[in-house]
Amino acid sequence: MRYLITGGAGFIGSHLVKKLLADKENSVRVLDNFSSGNLSNLDAVKNSPRLSVVQGSILDRKELAQTFRNIDFVFHLAASLGVKNVVENPLLCLENNLSGTNNVLQQALESQTPVLYASTSEVYGKNPDLPLREDGNCVYGPPSVSRWSYAAAKMLDELIAICLWRKDKLPTIGVRFFNVVGPHQNLDAGFVLPNFVQKALAEEDLTIYGDGQQVRSFTHVKDAISALVKLSRTPKAHGEVFNVGNNESMTIEGLAHKVIGLTGSSSKIKKFSYEEIFGKDFEDIQARVPSLEKLRSVIDFKLQYGLDQIILETAKWIKQKGVAASPNKG
Repeated sequence: MRYLITGGAGFIGSHLVKKLLADKENSVRVLDNFSSGNLSNLDAVKNSPRLSVVQGSILDRKELAQTFRNIDFVFHLAASLGVKNVVENPLLCLENNLSGTNNVLQQALESQTPVLYASTSEVYGKNPDLPLREDGNCVYGPPSVSRWSYAAAKMLDELIAICLWRKDKLPTIGVRFFNVVGPHQNLDAGFVLPNFVQKALAEEDLTIYGDGQQVRSFTHVKDAISALVKLSRTPKAHGEVFNVGNNESMTIEGLAHKVIGLTGSSSKIKKFSYEEIFGKDFEDIQARVPSLEKLRSVIDFKLQYGLDQIILETAKWIKQKGVAASPNKG
């Protein structure tokens, strides 16, 4: 198979590249603008003659037309992500996540190339019905709260892809990721688990926003990659959207205590209001835990990594990377 991975130098993308190249009959083309991805993430396979890397943007239709040539399947992972980035740059996030994905899907339609695209658990918004099911409601706040720009854009991406399947029979598969973590994650993007681990290793205070009772679930990147590859080979998945995550959940405060315990850190926990950090126009999601029923109805999906192992592997990687000390104390 000849694969194209947009965002292939990013966190999830680089792991997927390595997984696909492990099969010596596959070749992979990466398209990345390196705004958050890093070429060093591909060091383990950089000398492979079956890997090619193109620096370019999904906003450039001419670039996309070139990179789609002689491709059998597309994994579309390029996106603007991270709560901090979404809050600070909502217009850029809307452009990348909506216009960029539409460009990819339209190019896929022109070339009749199947696409698996990344969505997010954020699309559920404030839906309180746990575990979250793919046929559940998407509940958002007002547009004045910039956080919802990410969720709304991703939901529209799903709608476009589903319409292209129903109207034009373009094979599309959507995956709603639930807090995927592991080696090569961007430590500057504000993701909670690696942030906690990094600070714990540096013996710094762990910062919690709000009361810490927000409920989350965390997925090892290798478990997520396993699901992506299996879904890409499953015709029954065409035109559908699936949760990809871990249904083991924990509060953010509980996560902070667990990280401190597993790393043997003397760090303390400090709590701040959302307004102190993000300003008054911010709203958090109280709980996100996936139902995996639909995913398991189409592929054999077994979680291989629990939360303790995820934390310990993240700690090991951060130590190896030599970035245990974060830029700012507290």
